[in-house]
Amino acid sequence: MVKTSQFQPRLFQAGLAAFFLFVLSACQPGISATTEATAFVPPTAAIVEIPTETPAITPTLVPSATPTPISPSRMEAGQTEADWLPYPLNYQVYLPAGYQPDPLDCYPLLILLHGQGYDETQWTDLGIQGVTDAQIQKTGKPFLIAMPREVYHLQEMNDSLYNRAVGELLTSHLLENYPICADRSQHAVGGISRGAAWAVHVAFEYPQTFSAIGAHSLPPHRNDIYKMQYWVKEIHKGQEMAIYMDIGAYDRYVEPAKIFQNALVKYHLLHEFHLNDGMHEDVYWQKHLPEYIAWYAAHWQEKISSD
Repeated sequence: MVKTSQFQPRLFQAGLAAFFLFVLSACQPGISATTEATAFVPPTAAIVEIPTETPAITPTLVPSATPTPISPSRMEAGQTEADWLPYPLNYQVYLPAGYQPDPLDCYPLLILLHGQGYDETQWTDLGIQGVTDAQIQKTGKPFLIAMPREVYHLQEMNDSLYNRAVGELLTSHLLENYPICADRSQHAVGGISRGAAWAVHVAFEYPQTFSAIGAHSLPPHRNDIYKMQYWVKEIHKGQEMAIYMDIGAYDRYVEPAKIFQNALVKYHLLHEFHLNDGMHEDVYWQKHLPEYIAWYAAHWQEKISSD
C-alpha cells in the first residue's frame, strides 16, 4: 500500500493569498501589483514675463488764457480846495466798470449838481450808478460822473463862489487826477432844481470848457434872462452848446422854466424842451434819470462820430 504525503496548511495558505492578489490586480488596471514608492516633488511655478506696453504719449494741455475779471463800477469820494474858496469842495465820482487809470482812450466827463436841501448823494439815491451801468453796457462808451457838494446851498447865487468852484477848481482837479478827455466836446454839466440853475451858469460862463447843458426842473435865477444876451456874445464860433430842458407839468417852477426856454428861442440857441407829467420831486427825477443819462451819452457819441 502506497503511503500518501500529509497536506501542509501553511503552504496552502500562502499559495491561496498569492492567487487572490493576482486576481485583484488584474481586475483593477490602475493599481499595479508591485508598486514602487516615489518621493513627492512639488510642481515648479513657471514665471512668465508679460511684455509691458509702451504708454501712449499724453499731450500736454496748455491752460487757456484766463480773462482778466472786469471790476464793477464804483463810487469814489474826493476833495479839493483853493485859497479863494472858504471851504473844501467835496465830491463823489462815478468810475465805470473796468475803469483803468491809464486807459487806451480817455473818458468823457459829466458833472451833475444836486438840488437845494440835498448834497452830492442825491444822485446816488436816485440810482445814478445802476442807470449809468446800463447805459454804458448798451453803448460800450464809458464815462466818468463827478457830483460835487454845494455847502452853502441857501446862499444867494450872486454871492456864491460855487460856479467858479465847479467851472475852474473842480474841472481842473479832475483833469489832473483822472484820465479825462481834454476836449470840451467831451465835457457836460447838468443839474436838478437849484443844481440846474447852477449848470446853466457854469456852462454859459465857461463855454471853453463845456459843450452840453442839462437843466432838469429848472427854476432860473431872476437875472438869467437878462444875462442871456451877454452870455450869447461870449459864445464864440465852435463853442456852440447842446441844451436839454425838462420839467413836470405840475412843477411849481414850470412857468419860469417856460420863460427861460422862450429866451433860448429868442437868441437862437438850439435846445430840447420836454414838458412831462409830474411834479418837483424825487419820484419825477428818478423816473426820467435814464433819459438824462442817455442824452448825455448820445451827445458824446455824436461828437465822436463827427470827428
